[in-house]
Amino acid sequence: MNDTVEQLKQRLASLAAEPSPEKVDLLNELALETNFDDPDQKGKFATQALEIARQLSYPRGIAWGLLNQATRDYFVGAFDAALSKGLESITLFREVEEEEGIASALLGLGLVYWGIGQFDRAVESLHESIDKLHRLGIKEREGWALTSLGGVYESVGDLEKSYECQTRCLELFRGMEHRLGEGRALTGLRSILQRQGKLDEALKYHFMSLELSWEDENDLGESRVLNDIGTLYQAKGDLAQAEEFLS
Repeated sequence: MNDTVEQLKQRLASLAAEPSPEKVDLLNELALETNFDDPDQKGKFATQALEIARQLSYPRGIAWGLLNQATRDYFVGAFDAALSKGLESITLFREVEEEEGIASALLGLGLVYWGIGQFDRAVESLHESIDKLHRLGIKEREGWALTSLGGVYESVGDLEKSYECQTRCLELFRGMEHRLGEGRALTGLRSILQRQGKLDEALKYHFMSLELSWEDENDLGESRVLNDIGTLYQAKGDLAQAEEFLS
């Protein structure tokens, strides 16, 4: 768990026991900052925030609580619940005129629309989210929106636009020295290149991802990239190399 989450927990522990908007905001920040590989914990923080916000009739807190719950629902495949909560949250964000919330909800809705195959709506939501996030200077979420938009374009076969999005994403995350985001953009780029049959070029991106996983001592990431490299060599007909990397 990163320092930001630990600091938020310390601030939360220092608050008085009674409900307050500050407690709601901290719980929602904790939900937002909790890694995607722990959706249950993300959901617990969001649920606590939502319960207190409703008790206080605090619309901003309700909106963020709903959006954080929707994010949790998306990552466990509960798309109907994620869509319902995402739409409710963006309505509240618009009522209180919170641009960051609107931009974040549009990103979440774009992911859900992508997940349920409503690609036109996904593109529309993600484009609007990217424009708002860029204007607000929220670079990390802009990067995630860009790689997601690239994924949608790849899903519908528009590889040129997909490549453009992933390239912009890679440049943004590299400028931030955001290694997780950089790795995600590289994954998107090599997927496009493989679909285009540019296997040697795709292989270069694979090895760039592999170096990132080594530097970060990310065993799971390394395993995934080694598997991808092995399957690419298999596609090239180089079975000896394929066996080496898959092993």
